[in-house]
Amino acid sequence: MTKTTTSTKRKRIGVMCSGKGTNFENIVMTCNKHEVVLMIHDKKECGAQKKAAKWGIPHIRVKHDREDEMIHLFRAWNVDLIVLAGYMRILKRPSDFHCPIINVHPSLLPKYKGLHAVEQALDSSDTVTGCTVHYVNEELDGGQIIKQAEVPILADDTVETLTRRIQLMEYAIVPQVIDDYETPISKGEGKTLSAVGARPTDREQEYTPRGHRVSEHGGGWRRLDYGS
Repeated sequence: MTKTTTSTKRKRIGVMCSGKGTNFENIVMTCNKHEVVLMIHDKKECGAQKKAAKWGIPHIRVKHDREDEMIHLFRAWNVDLIVLAGYMRILKRPSDFHCPIINVHPSLLPKYKGLHAVEQALDSSDTVTGCTVHYVNEELDGGQIIKQAEVPILADDTVETLTRRIQLMEYAIVPQVIDDYETPISKGEGKTLSAVGARPTDREQEYTPRGHRVSEHGGGWRRLDYGS
C-alpha cells in the first residue's frame, strides 16, 4: 500500500517507534505536506514494523544503544525532521543528530515527565491533563514546547480510558505540527512552528471531543467548540 500526495516541497520525515505503531500509521495517513521516508524501531518484532511494510516505508531495526547507527541512517536518508512516535527509549545524544527531533508526551508538560504520566495525573487532584509535542534535548521531556492539547479527567476515568482520549488528541496534533514544519532549526535556536488559524482544522474537529482545548506554544489556549 502506498500513499500519494501532490505537494512539491515536501520535507523528509523520519520516525522512531517501539510499539504497535498507531501514532506512526496516523502520521503516515494524515500528514499532507511532508513525507515519511524512514522508520527506525528498536524491537525485533513490533506492530510499527508491520505497519511500515504495509505502507511501503523502509524500516530498520536499530538497538537503542546504537545511536551512532541511528545518526548515520537518518543522515543517509536526508531526513529533515525526526519524530518519536511511541519510542520508549531515552536518546542520550539528541544534539548529535543533524536535524531537530520532536516527541509527543501524554501530559501537559512540565507536569508529569517520564513514565506513568497518565497514572500520575489520575492520582493527582488535577481536573485536566493532555498531551504535549516538544523538541527533544538532553533533559528528559524538557525540550521547548511546540503544541499542547488539553483533555479533561473524568470522575470515572481509568488509566485505559484516559490514555485512549489522550491518544486521540495525539492523533490530532502530531500530524499538524509536522505539516506546519517548514524551516530546519539551528541547534539551540528553539524556533516554534507557525501558528494555526483561529478556526479548528478538519483534523482537530475529527479527533477532538467538544470542549477540549488546543494551544500553540506562546499563543495561549483556544477552546474547540463545534456546535451541537
